[in-house]
Amino acid sequence: KENPNGLSPERLSILKEWNKKKINDKFILYKYEEEFAIFMDGNHVYAVKGLKERLKNLIPETKLPQLVETVLLPFHGQIIYDSYLLQYPLSFGKGMRNMSDKTYQKALKDNSIIYEL
Repeated sequence: KENPNGLSPERLSILKEWNKKKINDKFILYKYEEEFAIFMDGNHVYAVKGLKERLKNLIPETKLPQLVETVLLPFHGQIIYDSYLLQYPLSFGKGMRNMSDKTYQKALKDNSIIYEL
């Protein structure tokens, strides 16, 4: 059956988009901006919003950057996470911090921060 839970067409559309565009991976939670958190995976930089709670309330800024695992999802023209955020107990050395800084600065300069999946 196509819709066994009787979801509305809008909710079905959201779920279908999640299945197509979700990104399940490990990310560096790099920093917080006013409206979103900056996540990185390799050379990609994502602007991620919390739906119910801001990520800043879950992981203090003093603990950043932080390696996390989550699922990024498209939602009404923004990127959210699936509300499950696995934190890895790692600390980043100066080299990794510098590399993350360069990746973020390049994304700012190139206007390549990803706001939508």
